[in-house]
This record gives sequence, C-alpha cells and structure tokens, in this order.
Amino acid sequence: MELIAPLSENEIAQKSYQLFHVVMWAPASPVSPQEKKWDASRLTTYGAYKWDKFLPWVEEPQDILVFFDSTRRGQNQDEPIQNAFRALAYASSSTTIEA
Repeated sequence: MELIAPLSENEIAQKSYQLFHVVMWAPASPVSPQEKKWDASRLTTYGAYKWDKFLPWVEEPQDILVFFDSTRRGQNQDEPIQNAFRALAYASSSTTIEA
C-alpha cells in the first residue's frame, strides 16, 4: 500500500535523503560509474531539499562533504550545490555543526 499511496512532501524529502545516503556510499563500478553516481546524488538532493515546509535533518554530514568533492567541472552545478548548502544551513543537527 505504501508504494501506491501518494506521499506527502515530508515523506518524499525524507526518503530522498535516505536514498542520497545510500548513493553517496555506494562504490562506483563499471556498471555504475562516477558520472551516474553524480547524477543520482544530484537528483536525490533535489528531492530532499527542494521543499520549503520540510527539510530532513542531515544525519551524516560526511555525505554532503563527499558530494561536494564529487562535483564535476564544466557542468552546470549551481542548483545541486545550492541544495547541498541548503541542507547544511537549514537542516543541521548538532553532529553536522560539529563537522
């Protein structure tokens, strides 16, 4: 039932953040090269942090730092980087602030 029921913005944001965490720690492989990992992480940060009413807490700040390290030169990265900064600025936990 969960798969066919419409999700609220809060649920979409939370599930997108959870998927972002999985993507950031999945190893790159010939089947899933670094470029695909970047695209997946970019889309999941968008899903998690595009909402105005709810932003999921950043539980693993290392995810965001690895995301910054994985940015690719020569492509439009403004929105993904803004979403990542928004995550750190508005959804910080005490762990994130320490990091």
